[in-house]
Amino acid sequence: MAQAIGVLATIKNVKFVVHLFILREVLKIVNILSVQLQAKSATLGKSASLVKGIISTLENNRSSDHFKELKRSRKEPRYLQDFDVTTVTGSDDDLIRTKDVKSYWKINAFFPILDVIIINMKKRFSAENFQIATSIENLMKMDFEGSSFLIDHYKDVLKVNTEDLKCEMTVFKNILNGNTEYEYFKEHLTQQVFPNLFKLVQVAITLPVSSSTYVEDILNEFSKTERRIKLM
Repeated sequence: MAQAIGVLATIKNVKFVVHLFILREVLKIVNILSVQLQAKSATLGKSASLVKGIISTLENNRSSDHFKELKRSRKEPRYLQDFDVTTVTGSDDDLIRTKDVKSYWKINAFFPILDVIIINMKKRFSAENFQIATSIENLMKMDFEGSSFLIDHYKDVLKVNTEDLKCEMTVFKNILNGNTEYEYFKEHLTQQVFPNLFKLVQVAITLPVSSSTYVEDILNEFSKTERRIKLM
C-alpha cells in the first residue's frame, strides 16, 4: 500500500508529467529508427542515412521555437492562463522563484532530455561504427576494396593473408553469382576451402552492428561447424 502511494505521488508530481510529455514528443522521432532497425534484413550499414537524419532532426528541434510549438499543442484552460499552478516540495523552490515557468522547463527539462539522447546516439552510432558497418556490408557482397577497413582492423589478430583473402573473395563471389540465399551461402563457405574469408565473415557476423536474422542464422551454423571440426 505504501509503495502504491509513493508511485501515485510520483505520477502526480508536476516534474514527472512534464518530463513524460517531453519524452512522448521526442521518442516519436526516435521510434522511426527503432522500427527500421527491428526489420529482419536491417543492418547499421543500411540504416546510416536514417540515423544521421534522426540526429539532425533532434539537433534542429533543440530550440526555443520548437519548444513553443510543443506547448501550443496542448492549450491551457482559460481560467488557468493567468496562473502557474504547481505542487512543490522544498527541493522545488527554484521553480517557485522562476518568473517564467516556460523557460524553466525548457532549460531544466527539454534541453537536457534532448542533449542526453543526442550525445548517446552519437556515441552509439559513431563514425567508426559506420565505417565497420559499411565494411561488413561490402564484405558480404565480396567487395574486397569496400571492406578494407574491416580487413585492416582484424587481419593481424586473425592472421589473415590479404592476398589469399582477395583471391578467396573473388572466387566466392563467382560461386554466389548474385545468389543471396542463406542456405546457398552456408553450403559453399567452408573453413577448409576459404580459411581467410571464413575468419573475416565469422568476426563480421558477431559484431553488434551487423545484427539481423540472416546473420544470426549463419553465426549459429558456423558455431556448429567449428564444434564438429574440433571433435574430428
